Amino acid sequence: MMEMQPSSPHSERDDLSVTVTNHGDRVLAIYIKVKNGQSERSRQLGDGDVILDIDAHGELLGIEILQVDENTSKWIHHAATEYNVPALNRLRPEKFSGVFA
Repeated sequence: MMEMQPSSPHSERDDLSVTVTNHGDRVLAIYIKVKNGQSERSRQLGDGDVILDIDAHGELLGIEILQVDENTSKWIHHAATEYNVPALNRLRPEKFSGVFA
């Protein structure tokens, strides 16, 4: 029986970048880039307000936030744990809520 070990975090994951997509004064989405790569699939969390981009190797490339609510922090923490990206735990999505207003 093969035992799976959690992947260790890559140093490139310590530097997150944030991009805001807007139309005029209205914010449509916030994208948190974890690492460079080609997205193979997307995974929606919750009501679809948080979308994970995953590469062909199952690594997290980024998180798109379409709306901030009381569950957004939970979903980001879930992604940080599942994909072993501790830098995501430093984010405070409640700070983003004002930009969607």
